[in-house]
Amino acid sequence: MPDKKLTFVHISDIHFILGFSNESPFDIDRPVREAILQDAKYLQTKLNVVSGVLITGDIAYAGKAGEYKTAIDWLGELTTILNCEKEYMWCVPGNHDVDQSVLKENTAISAVHDRLRAAVDRDAQLRNDLEVEKTGRMLFSPLKAYSEEFATRLGCPSHPRQPWWTDNIVLNDESILRLRGLNSVLMSGMDDNDKDRKLLLGAIQTDYGKEAGVEYLTLCHHPVDWLLDRDRVEESLLAYSRIQLFGHKHIQKATKMNETLWLVAGAVHPERSKPGWLPRYNCLSIEVQGSGADRYMSVDVYARVWSQTERQFTREQASYKEEFQNHRLKLPEWRPPMIAERRDVTTGSEPAAQRALESQQGMNLNRKKLLFRFIGLPHHTKIAIMKRFELWQDEDQKLPDAEIFAACFERAKKKGVLDAVWDAVEGQLRQQP
Repeated sequence: MPDKKLTFVHISDIHFILGFSNESPFDIDRPVREAILQDAKYLQTKLNVVSGVLITGDIAYAGKAGEYKTAIDWLGELTTILNCEKEYMWCVPGNHDVDQSVLKENTAISAVHDRLRAAVDRDAQLRNDLEVEKTGRMLFSPLKAYSEEFATRLGCPSHPRQPWWTDNIVLNDESILRLRGLNSVLMSGMDDNDKDRKLLLGAIQTDYGKEAGVEYLTLCHHPVDWLLDRDRVEESLLAYSRIQLFGHKHIQKATKMNETLWLVAGAVHPERSKPGWLPRYNCLSIEVQGSGADRYMSVDVYARVWSQTERQFTREQASYKEEFQNHRLKLPEWRPPMIAERRDVTTGSEPAAQRALESQQGMNLNRKKLLFRFIGLPHHTKIAIMKRFELWQDEDQKLPDAEIFAACFERAKKKGVLDAVWDAVEGQLRQQP
């Protein structure tokens, strides 16, 4: 059976600054990050098994490549302390992951933004702009560093052909928790604000439907009150997603609505110049309780808050007495396939359905490992591996690196050579000093 609980650390708004974070002697936020690492040691003893890290945007401060190198290094420390695989991280972009210098250099991007905002049918206009190669590339160009240096490496690509991503993890009752990352910054600029609501998600990202035995956990940087399509997005998330994770607001909040849970992480590095500066992050443990028509999702939320007096992270001071607040969400009736075949009492072997489930989970997580390690190789080495297995196509040269290699891995999967590609990547890693 899968582990009893899935446990994630949920962080947001880290705001790593190029040439400053972890480099400058004036980096006064370094003690906060070190305190998070110390707090993670404490939480790991309480939670035992941590499944991964969920990041709801603003990894960088200015969307520069070097900021993501700092982020990868620090997050690697965090995952090591949590005793989880460093590849088991999932992310979405925030407004600080948008390279504003690209917008300044190419004013046509802002013109596309304005046209989208003014469109009578914004969903249709967004689909059209993404499908037209020139405008699709233009909309994503300010996210180049985020995509190539960070998101694609974590297996969380966002590109014109698919601005969102999904990933499946098996819950304790053999149902699926499907992570879905949404891109709320396709129209982000210097003058974003929640009053004018200049941002758009679009129905293509949020109207994803229902599937028996699948519960969605959605990641999005901007809360819905920043969106042009706020009402429709809220309706969609309430209908389709069990848990919604947000960042951006620099506050920490958990709200239960219609058997769904909405969580805002707070900020690892909120702006010190603004009132109420207080670093925060969350940890959540998820399990399914009951069965059949009496199923619930139990979510324990550990809200961690910086104590200015003690200079360390502590539990949120709230009305509940435990270190966490529990939220119980009613689930639809569902039973795992082949429920009668739990275990062969004669041989003691696991049933075929269970073995297939665990194999699927392993392949899914191995894909993240492979991609993470592959992206870290030199460019010429990556090209050589793709050509060796005849995965490279001439038209790939028109695509950004992030999309090239995602396409190549899909071809490897279809050709049945993914294991061989894995071995080739591992071989190259062993040769590196």
